[in-house]
Amino acid sequence: MTRDGSPERVPDWLLGGHVRRRVLERLTDKRGWTAAALAAEIDAGDATVFEVLRVLKPLGAVERVGARGTYRLSHDGLGSAIRTLVTAGSRFSHERVARPPGRVKNQGS
Repeated sequence: MTRDGSPERVPDWLLGGHVRRRVLERLTDKRGWTAAALAAEIDAGDATVFEVLRVLKPLGAVERVGARGTYRLSHDGLGSAIRTLVTAGSRFSHERVARPPGRVKNQGS
């Protein structure tokens, strides 16, 4: 389950949660996004989007396009791998993550 009580879907699990998944999905757009516009588009906090970009920039996974502060996933290296994972994961968007009903506690054995 997610924090809002909805079932966790496979793409969300693969990409670190539904907000991060939506950020990464939008960054596949060839036009790119500013952090503020992307946060508004997906109804997420600016800090969340900035954090994703902050982590991806030094890894070369995002590239600047057009106007200053506009980014998209790069087409090589890690950016390409993330694009592939986003695409592959989208095929399972209706599949729930199989989770056990509760945590099994250690019985001290």
